[in-house]
Amino acid sequence: MSRMGPALKEMVTALENGATPPRRNSGRRGGDWTPQPLHPNTIAEIISTAIETCAIAKSDGHTHHNPPRAPFIAGKTAPHEREPKARYLSFEEIGKLIDACRRPHLLDLLLLDLGCGSRIGAVAGVRGEYVHLDLGVIDLLGVGNIDSNKRRPIVPITGPMRGILERLIARHGDGYLIVDRGKPLALGARNWTQTIQRLVDRSKIDEHLKPGDTPANWYSIRRTLADWLDTRVSDASISAVLGHFEIAANTRRQLFEKGSPVTDIYKRRKLADVFEVANVLEREWWPSIQPYTSVDLGVSGNELMRTDA
Repeated sequence: MSRMGPALKEMVTALENGATPPRRNSGRRGGDWTPQPLHPNTIAEIISTAIETCAIAKSDGHTHHNPPRAPFIAGKTAPHEREPKARYLSFEEIGKLIDACRRPHLLDLLLLDLGCGSRIGAVAGVRGEYVHLDLGVIDLLGVGNIDSNKRRPIVPITGPMRGILERLIARHGDGYLIVDRGKPLALGARNWTQTIQRLVDRSKIDEHLKPGDTPANWYSIRRTLADWLDTRVSDASISAVLGHFEIAANTRRQLFEKGSPVTDIYKRRKLADVFEVANVLEREWWPSIQPYTSVDLGVSGNELMRTDA
């Protein structure tokens, strides 16, 4: 562990020089292959994963060494310096996407994603055991992954989400909740890009786009929600719900493990950032969508609020 710092520097150098395995379609197994350098942001993610693993090892008592500092990675860019992955959506466009869902499991998936703005793979993989209706939150990291370094946040249950989750848990228990024809979506080879593109085409929300414009996709929901929250809640609350930083493993244990000795008051204080987001979603987000969809979201939305996305 004490040599992890120099080892990480060597690892960065190797990744920058293209020391990555060949792609599957690079030719015969064992043949020559061309080095494929990784993007600096990808290298940064790999290194941060290694550092987080060291931090977990110390917190669990496997070592007394502190985690190493992150080495310098040339060319790494901040989120605001990168090309946007998707365009923004208006509330009218969100309503059209909701109405374009013809299959119940896709409607459930879309509404759950609209309520948390998380990565679609994490939302599709929600299990009943991840849902804490008493606290009003979903732990997207999930039971059994408490020591994982995946950045899957704790998100609030708001608007139509509670009714959806109660119905799905009654049907599937602690298992996977988003199921199509008896098979969990998380276990199949689902192409999420094709899924959202069908909804976009059916809703016709991209018909006005010019050639070269960025189309709507799953990330559009995440980007729209994040920017909409920006003027309404603290930066810490946005980061907590969108998974921009990881919640300590010990904190997750105290919040969600059975038999945890901490009180409900302690749990709600620890989840204050999540509840701050929950309040504004209940008060403004869902009511602003309701006028544009025929689906009953269970909120009062007779008038569009001026806080359009």
